[in-house]
Amino acid sequence: MRALSMLLLVVLLLPVSVWAQVPAKSASATPAYIMRAVNDPARKADRVNDIRRQMVAVMKFTQVKPGDKVLELIPGTGYWTRVFSRIVGAKGHVYTVWPKETMRFSKKSYDNWQKLVATPHYANVSLLAQPAADVSAPVPVDLVFTCQNYHDYHDPFMGPVDMAKFDRQVYDALKPGGVFCNLEHVASPSARLHGEFLRAICCEEEDPSNKLLDVETQLGWLREIGFEDVDCHWKWRELALLAGGGAEERGRLNQDRFFFGNTGDTPPRLDNSWENIACSAD
Repeated sequence: MRALSMLLLVVLLLPVSVWAQVPAKSASATPAYIMRAVNDPARKADRVNDIRRQMVAVMKFTQVKPGDKVLELIPGTGYWTRVFSRIVGAKGHVYTVWPKETMRFSKKSYDNWQKLVATPHYANVSLLAQPAADVSAPVPVDLVFTCQNYHDYHDPFMGPVDMAKFDRQVYDALKPGGVFCNLEHVASPSARLHGEFLRAICCEEEDPSNKLLDVETQLGWLREIGFEDVDCHWKWRELALLAGGGAEERGRLNQDRFFFGNTGDTPPRLDNSWENIACSAD
């Protein structure tokens, strides 16, 4: 699990030159509150990664807005949290979940997180230390978000967690019309493609602790729970955006389906020798 962590921190690990191949949407389509949050001086160090990690596009896809409540699972360094905090504002809140089982691996990060939530600038961010198998929020939320953490929940060191129960807890945490957004490291459909992915991210050694799942298995779990409009909304090899809406979903997920400007053409490639894996629902 941890051998790939530093390599995968830059989610959607494509060089800027690759994203330049993808048609960009009009800047006017981005709400002002997203741009204010992204340009917050307090996250100056994070901004160097925003193009690579597609911060604006992800925020637009989630449709998080001022006043919303967000539940973020395993926030790591707070890269996404700091933007969520500025978007939802004083009338919203960001609840960050740290599974107690991760403490032995990330005590320093957890200690830093305690300092962050005590900072007045992030007064609308709170820390929830919970058992991995018991996910909950103090109030119903508009968005549950996690980035490359979902597969860790069914690793042995987490219990492992019963994922059907976990998905039900996520579903129950949402308001009617809320959205679960999972930027995930998923399994390749073949050993050859998995090997190509590892070479693409310059990873020389396999991590035997990784318990990756294919896209369709994960989407099927969400559908069984009752999530609506469940889909793989973007995919490049083993990096994918999976999302579904809670009961009475309001169509939020349909408005920016190929949210990286990819309006139905194949996902971007690094060179002509690379094969692409299409979105599973296409």
